[in-house]
Amino acid sequence: MKISLICKKALFVLVVMGIVSVSSVTTVFANEQQARTTVEAYLGGLVTGDIATIKSLVTTTFAERLKHMDTNPEYYSNFLKTRYQGVTMDIVEIVGDAVSYKAKVSVVTPDGEQEFYIFLVEEVDGIWRIAGEE
Repeated sequence: MKISLICKKALFVLVVMGIVSVSSVTTVFANEQQARTTVEAYLGGLVTGDIATIKSLVTTTFAERLKHMDTNPEYYSNFLKTRYQGVTMDIVEIVGDAVSYKAKVSVVTPDGEQEFYIFLVEEVDGIWRIAGEE
């Protein structure tokens, strides 16, 4: 049984389309994982009071909002460690389009109170950074 040239070309096009689709899905998943890793590192910086880590994970624009931490890094480090002592933070949901994501984070205090925060995460020059909060 011979396969016509048209069928061979159509099959080739379908295979290429499938590869492109799988590649796109893989890229979206990889970017989502990188965005998730950035948020987790940022939350870790909050819990430990590591201002250098926090500032390394934010965009230039968002860093402007955190500039006050430079005036007394030790104070802010201790403030963050005290504020987040015993607090549980988990990423509840992360949604986006491979260019930017919104990470919904659950924050539970030691006395059981729960709050939610939304962090905006964007890729800047190939590095995923926190761009702000909603």
